[in-house]
Amino acid sequence: MKLRVFGGNRVFGLNLELGAMAMEMKGECERCGRELPSDSMEAMICSYECTFCEDCAYEVFNEICPNCGGELRYRPPRKLADESD
Repeated sequence: MKLRVFGGNRVFGLNLELGAMAMEMKGECERCGRELPSDSMEAMICSYECTFCEDCAYEVFNEICPNCGGELRYRPPRKLADESD
């Protein structure tokens, strides 16, 4: 797949293979070990995909990743494979 990003008078072309940008979706909080399945609405990640539960992210780390210093944001949930549209 070819992605073109337009900015000002420049065009940047990026070649991306399908699936190359998929998230790892870690299954547990890196601090407390709480389970965070791929459909969890309580998982939070940084831009490097460090993964923490909502409680640790807010109460312990104040929404700042302890590994890289980036912001912790809610991870988008992934639809389970056995769910139908």
